[in-house]
Amino acid sequence: MTAALLWLALITAVTGGLWWLARRPPHVTVTREVPGSGFEGGGLPLTVTVIVRSRRPLRVTLSDPTPRGVVPGHELTAAALHLGQTTQTFTTTLRLNRRGHFEWPGLDLAWADPLGLFWQQATLPATTAVTVYPGTHGLLLPDLLRPLLSEGTLSRQLGLDDPLSLRSAREYVTGDTPGRIHWRLSARRGELVVREPERTAASSLTVFVDASAGGGTFVDSAARLAASLLREGQTLGLPVAAAAAGQV
Repeated sequence: MTAALLWLALITAVTGGLWWLARRPPHVTVTREVPGSGFEGGGLPLTVTVIVRSRRPLRVTLSDPTPRGVVPGHELTAAALHLGQTTQTFTTTLRLNRRGHFEWPGLDLAWADPLGLFWQQATLPATTAVTVYPGTHGLLLPDLLRPLLSEGTLSRQLGLDDPLSLRSAREYVTGDTPGRIHWRLSARRGELVVREPERTAASSLTVFVDASAGGGTFVDSAARLAASLLREGQTLGLPVAAAAAGQV
């Protein structure tokens, strides 16, 4: 009887010790590195660094789910027996499947004693978010920008013709307007020659979207076209903005 009581006391003491070890969570620091925005159908690099600190031996599992609409290349999970300080780094690519503003739900943390008898869990709040813009398609943007603003600097590829400048002259080809013919040079050469003026580039690009008419398909197409214009404008180094319902 005495031996049984001793064993019972020992088991109770061990169990109580394990429960005491697992009663407090470890100190966890999470850092997510991801660009703040992207375009639907594209991808963004994501790096998640998790630092776990604890003076007690703990069995720890981590899971960092992404918000709906963005899908990682692989699951961001880890499990290990932890003591002291350890660092876990996840690197993956996010697939942007749907446009919108998405916020991370937070890191799922679970911890227990070394034997895994007493499990507890918590969710660490996150402040990470990503904005996914509508998908884009290729555009011949220099031709589309010619009716737009023309108070910028001279450019050979973008903007309106500057009638006061002359970059070069070339032979006339079908489709050239009569106003571009250089008559004096044509008389000297004995053949039609047209002017090749410099162009005055646009200094900014603002896209106005009117979604008051049409159905869902119209709005979706308008959003894709606006996003395509803005993306190409950014590529050309123009300040860009979008406006809808009177707000920019």
